[in-house]
Amino acid sequence: MNEIARIEKYLQGSLPPGKNKAIALRLMYDQAFEVNVVIQRRVYKLIRQYSRKSLRAEAEIVHRRLFEDPAHQRFQESIYQLFNNYQ
Repeated sequence: MNEIARIEKYLQGSLPPGKNKAIALRLMYDQAFEVNVVIQRRVYKLIRQYSRKSLRAEAEIVHRRLFEDPAHQRFQESIYQLFNNYQ
């Protein structure tokens, strides 16, 4: 397993306990490895943030199409009715 894949499994918490301990030990004495782990963690965080923004933008487009386009009037009414029934 290459180092990037090993770090990925470590960050996901999917390494076996023995390998997890080995990485934890390596983080204590190998500064370059620690930097690689920090960088990879940041990259994954940025990817998640971008994915959320992208998904949110796509959801907003769908919402506008469904709730602002007169062609979807029947759908809009059925959704509003559905939520009004729960109040």
